[in-house]
Amino acid sequence: MDLFSLSFLASILMALVAGDAVINSNTMSVSVGLPPAIQQTGLTRTAAEEIFITEIANITSLPSPVNVPTPRVATRRTIIGAIAEPLKLTDMTAALQDLFRLDPVRVSATMLQTYNGLRMEVIITQGGRNFRPLQFSRPDADAAALVRSSAIGSISAISPYRYALFRLHGYLNGFESDRAQVRTAIDNALTANWTAGNPLERSALFNISAILSVLDGDISRAQREVEITQSVIASTPSMVTGPSVMTGVSMNAAFISIISGNLEEARSHIERAVSSSGRTIPIQGFGSYLQMQRGLIAWAEGDLENAFTVMQASHASDPSNRNAKVYVAWLRHLRSGATGPFDPLGMSDQVARYDVVPQLMSSAFLLNPRSREILRAPTGMDRH
Repeated sequence: MDLFSLSFLASILMALVAGDAVINSNTMSVSVGLPPAIQQTGLTRTAAEEIFITEIANITSLPSPVNVPTPRVATRRTIIGAIAEPLKLTDMTAALQDLFRLDPVRVSATMLQTYNGLRMEVIITQGGRNFRPLQFSRPDADAAALVRSSAIGSISAISPYRYALFRLHGYLNGFESDRAQVRTAIDNALTANWTAGNPLERSALFNISAILSVLDGDISRAQREVEITQSVIASTPSMVTGPSVMTGVSMNAAFISIISGNLEEARSHIERAVSSSGRTIPIQGFGSYLQMQRGLIAWAEGDLENAFTVMQASHASDPSNRNAKVYVAWLRHLRSGATGPFDPLGMSDQVARYDVVPQLMSSAFLLNPRSREILRAPTGMDRH
């Protein structure tokens, strides 16, 4: 074989290895070891690993500006990896990842039988971050349940924000009822050692903490947390935080300003949200929520006609936006001169449940901008 052909083949092989290194750098490699006695019950290693990554994928499935690696089973090779492995080139993958500072996450879990049930030992590795060994136990020896709880505990260590966001989403949408546990999840994430060096996750955490503070009725704390979020973003290069965080925080700052009666300040925050969004769609239903907050400002100023028109535009922009639908009915009631109060939570709705966007106050709450009364936004889980 001539020199050119050899060089060509060598280039292909190196490209395969480099490609495998890059692909695997954006994954969370999961391996689970099981004792023979557990495998004899029918729970195979493959099944345990699938349970593990499915639990993680469920927690990280919510749209978020903070990305996490895609979980996959360690023994399931990528196409490039499957080609490179028979050629004994896979050992070069780690070397290339070190060279180019690509930091894949590796989760190694081992289940052990103990005198009082089952225990899972979990080791998480990623270059540049120090994880302490994790340990989970199950006295009732339910192996599948232990795998699930170990997966939840692991992702809460790898991405505390995504875990806290999942818990807040569950509370706002009626899947769980313990608000104290949601607060604990957020506070624990904020006090973790890594947050000071990770401005994206830190700002995102303070943002959802502010939403929980509004839920607690502590508007002063929510305002402080929004201000902290803005200061973190302002001191961080935009390429690190991205438009989604700035847009969401500006929208929440506008909502807080409307509650506080600072309407000009609210307008400024809304314009900042528009300018930071650029050509992207940083938040689900962004245009609809943007119009909604403009409608709230008009309503706060007593201009019901303009508020009604803007709220109609908000609902037309996204017919699935349930809050916009409520506001349109609410303003129609006020404009009609009808006697008696309007019950925004009393609207019957046979449409499928709407998820509350957990990072956005105007999605999580309804607001009467005149009285500044705040209500939890309804979901399809509600029964009237």
